[in-house]
Amino acid sequence: MRLTAFIVNAFLLLTLTAHGQTTTGANPNPNPPDAEIEEEMTERALSVEPDAVVNLCLESGSVVVRGSDSREVRVRADAARLELRGEAGARPPAQASQASQTPGAQKPSKNVEVWVSDSEDDERVSGICAGSGNVELEMPRGATLILKLHNGDIDVSDIAEAHIQSLNGDTEVRRVTRAADIQNISGSITLSDSSGRVRLQGVSSDIDASNVRAAGPADQFSAKTTSGSVTLDRVTHSRVEAGTVSGDVNVTGTGALARDGSYDFKTFSGDVTVTLPADASFKLNAIVASGGEISTDFIVKSDTGAQSLKEPAHGQGRLHGTVGSNGAHVNLASFNGSLRLKKR
Repeated sequence: MRLTAFIVNAFLLLTLTAHGQTTTGANPNPNPPDAEIEEEMTERALSVEPDAVVNLCLESGSVVVRGSDSREVRVRADAARLELRGEAGARPPAQASQASQTPGAQKPSKNVEVWVSDSEDDERVSGICAGSGNVELEMPRGATLILKLHNGDIDVSDIAEAHIQSLNGDTEVRRVTRAADIQNISGSITLSDSSGRVRLQGVSSDIDASNVRAAGPADQFSAKTTSGSVTLDRVTHSRVEAGTVSGDVNVTGTGALARDGSYDFKTFSGDVTVTLPADASFKLNAIVASGGEISTDFIVKSDTGAQSLKEPAHGQGRLHGTVGSNGAHVNLASFNGSLRLKKR
C-alpha cells in the first residue's frame, strides 16, 4: 500500500509541475558555429544551525550535495534565478541576547529553502518544482536534506539525513549517519557506508546497499522495488527486509545475526540467495512454488525433530525448522524461482 501511494503522489506532483511549464520554440538566431557559450553559475550562501533542514525542489538537472564542517548552506546553480530563504530557529536566551548586541549579526537559520527558477520574473509557488538547472549544494554534516527531483541524477554524501524523491534518474547516497529515505520511480538506488534507519523504495529500480549499519537499537532496514534486483552487502541491522516483484534478491555479509533479529527476503519472480556466517543460529521459514527449489548449506532440524534436512527440496514446498540453537528468524520466499541459503 505504501509503494502504491508513493507512485500516485509522484505522478500527481508531476502533473502539477507540468501546469506551470512553458514551451519555447526554435531559436531564430542560433549561435555562430565558432561561438561557445558557457552557463554562468550563480552562488548564494546562508548562515545556518548545524542541524538545519534544507529543502530543494527541482524539475530537472543534476544535484550534488556535500556535507562539511561549515556552519552555512552554500549553493551554486546554472539557473536564471537562485534564492536561499531561511527561517531562524529558537535560541537559548543568552545566545539570543548576545546576537542582538552584535552589529550586523545574522541569526542562523534552522529551516532553509533553495529556490531555483528558469526566469527572473517567475513567481515562487510553494510545492511546485518548476526550475531547471545543475545544482551544487554544501551543507553542515549534521543537517537534513529534503530533496524532490523529477528528472536527473542525484549524488549525496556526508550529511545526517537524506529524504529523497525522484521520478527519473539515478540516486547515489554515501556516508549518511542518521537516516536515509529514498524513493525512486525509474533509476537505480545506491546506498553505501552509512548508518541509521533506512527505507529504499523503487518502481523500475535496481537497489544496491553496502556497508550499512544501525545507529540505534530501533533502526530498521527496508529495501523494496517492483521491477529490479535488490543486492545487500554487509547490511547489519537486526531488522532487515528486502523484496522485489520481478528480480533477484542477493544478500551477503550480514555479520552475526541478532538473537531476536528478523530477516525477510522475498521475490515473486526471481531467485533469493542469502549467505550467512557458518556458525549462524536461526529459525528458518522458506517457501517456493512453481517449480523452484530450496537448497541450503546448513543442517536444518525440522520442528518435529524427526529428521535433518540439507538436500534441495524440489517443486512447490516449504522448509521450516531450526539451525543451531535457534534465535533469529530468517524468512525466504519465491513464487517463481529458487531459494539458496549459503554458508560464508
